[in-house]
Amino acid sequence: MNVSDITKVMDRTFAPARPLRSAFGMLAALAAASVVAACSASTNTVTVDGGSVQGSYSIQFPSTAAAVATETVEVRVFGAAAGGCFTLVQKQQSHQQLPDAIVKAGPVSPCDMQTSGAGALTLPFGKVSVLAVATRKNADFLIGCGDGDVSASNAVVTVPLSLAGTSVSVPTTTCAELTAHCSGGCT
Repeated sequence: MNVSDITKVMDRTFAPARPLRSAFGMLAALAAASVVAACSASTNTVTVDGGSVQGSYSIQFPSTAAAVATETVEVRVFGAAAGGCFTLVQKQQSHQQLPDAIVKAGPVSPCDMQTSGAGALTLPFGKVSVLAVATRKNADFLIGCGDGDVSASNAVVTVPLSLAGTSVSVPTTTCAELTAHCSGGCT
């Protein structure tokens, strides 16, 4: 399996919601998003202003070996006030406090993301930054972030992962694809 195949199987779908107009609406939407993230399949559709829209975020591992070595992935979505991906990645790498996320999913394993659709999210319209942190041995292993402006016509955010630091390395694997690892056929 090549890197683009890993990207394809790691697609997670979210559906933009109506812009929030009140504090009560915001709390209700966040509560609903938490339920969707925990229970939904990989595709969620929401009716917005009389039409259906869908979107997705795509977690892109740098290699099959990196996907196999990953124990969990946590995805957090931040609004424009968080400062964008550059700021979020810097804070994550230096272990600084991150701002509050609009919604989050995980931590889930790459196998659960692939087989059960774990990690699906529902997001509001607007500028967002999708931060993904993959862990291995209880430490940050891979970090990636994608900025996007979620709307009815543009609802895709790509999150390319890369090593979390210079001291991190990807172990070798006997797996040719993530699917084989998930079924216990290789390590």
